Amino acid sequence: MPSPLDYLTACPPCGWCCRGERVYLSADEARALGVGDEATALGQRVSGACDLLDEATGYCRAHSLRPTECRLFPLDILFLNGSPSWVVWDEPCPVAASSVHGAATHGDTVARWEREMQRWEATLTPEWVNGYLEHHAEQPPKYRSRGYLPLRPLAQG
Repeated sequence: MPSPLDYLTACPPCGWCCRGERVYLSADEARALGVGDEATALGQRVSGACDLLDEATGYCRAHSLRPTECRLFPLDILFLNGSPSWVVWDEPCPVAASSVHGAATHGDTVARWEREMQRWEATLTPEWVNGYLEHHAEQPPKYRSRGYLPLRPLAQG
């Protein structure tokens, strides 16, 4: 079974995922990017683009240091039915959509993403998850009005 990340290597650098929201930074991420010592959010330009987006090329200027939230995309964590749950966005990013719509059933989509969800669950700290969810409770991502496919509850341990 192909990994969903196989689809993402075809990402055309349109920068859609880098516009319209303020990306959460943990304190460690803020320090690594040189924007402070506390959890915060990346700034945005008047155009709605992230401060790190090179609008001419569509690429992140700090790609190797990009925040966890950016690395997760098109996976995301939302509160569904009262608990943090994995979702995968299926629009408007055409590459992310291909990883969802290329599957025959919802179960096939979950199976495609399972390895990635487990990998993230092994690395995400409860502090990051809580900070991320608190940040987006105050400032929900633009994706929230778009289509997503629920995958399963987040396993925290």
